[in-house]
Amino acid sequence: MGLETKLNAAANAAAVITVTDPRSVDWIVWSYDDAPTGGKLTMAFGETTIFEVDITAGGPGELLLDPIVGMTDTGTLTITLAAGGAGVTGKLNAMVRN
Repeated sequence: MGLETKLNAAANAAAVITVTDPRSVDWIVWSYDDAPTGGKLTMAFGETTIFEVDITAGGPGELLLDPIVGMTDTGTLTITLAAGGAGVTGKLNAMVRN
């Protein structure tokens, strides 16, 4: 079974999903309700960034993974959709298996 997490950020605020001791990530879906300034999606395991991509347009986007498996270390996975800028709201969803 997986854990689907959804988070709606306030305008110009980051949307963050945090999962303790994840085993895999199947997909991540995000959206901005307008063109972001400084839009970015990152994944970090503990203090180490393991994925980062810039997002330059509003609307939805998705990252389908194969999935990322083998996360055997204990720790925290953080998925962050950066603040989109003044008046821009972001939404973040992920399927993370524990």
